[in-house]
Amino acid sequence: MPRKGPAPKRPIIIDPVYQAPIVTQLINKV
Repeated sequence: MPRKGPAPKRPIIIDPVYQAPIVTQLINKV
């Protein structure tokens, strides 16, 4: 967590298997 303001949002990489950015977000959170 950066102390100076919010972190820059990284571009969402679309999952190569399911072709869905939501899956990538779930994998990143785990």
